[in-house]
Amino acid sequence: LVKLADCNEETVVVGDFNAPDVCWETGFVSAPHNTTNQSLLRQIEFMKTMQNCGYAWFITDKVTRRRLVGGVVQESTLDQIFCTNESLIIDHNITAPLGKSDHLGICSDMNLYRPGEKLDIFEQKVKKVWGKVNDEQILQFSNSINWNYDGLESNTSQDMWNELHGKLMTVVDIVPNKSKINSRPNWCNSTLNRNRKKKDKMWAAFDANPTPSNLNIALNC
Repeated sequence: LVKLADCNEETVVVGDFNAPDVCWETGFVSAPHNTTNQSLLRQIEFMKTMQNCGYAWFITDKVTRRRLVGGVVQESTLDQIFCTNESLIIDHNITAPLGKSDHLGICSDMNLYRPGEKLDIFEQKVKKVWGKVNDEQILQFSNSINWNYDGLESNTSQDMWNELHGKLMTVVDIVPNKSKINSRPNWCNSTLNRNRKKKDKMWAAFDANPTPSNLNIALNC
């Protein structure tokens, strides 16, 4: 974490930091000043490190884990979003867990590009329709390209590859793009959406009536 903060890059770190004794509203650990408890000392050292490195955190008063311990609902804040630039995190909220985890989900809206930069979400999703061009068209166009390398004697292997790649891409450019691009991720399907809605419903029922039985249902949904 120290190395990440020192690399002069904007850094976001998300996960379960297992620091149950941290008061996230203040950043201090609830512990006697002369404590010898190793768990508390590790948490104190962790928070000092994060603050010295300039990390800000965003989850202060929300539960991120719910579990049943001896039939009693136990709630804690173990998961956190740390960031070296607060403007990167636009918003965040706590959602139902993924799978059977007792850790709740964290959905974060992030600003991952600088003002003035164009963010093209379809940049890596353009598909070519190769069936709309035939071999003769490709060969005819390819014959018009000078495939000899420029400055062969002084070129490095990287220079040669860049030149070849550019020429190959001019051939690819004659192939029309697929007119309709599916913006939905491949992993997102109707079954997953149904299961997600069912899980959200069960967790909403627990939030409305936080009983051990409702938590058990939500955890196993």
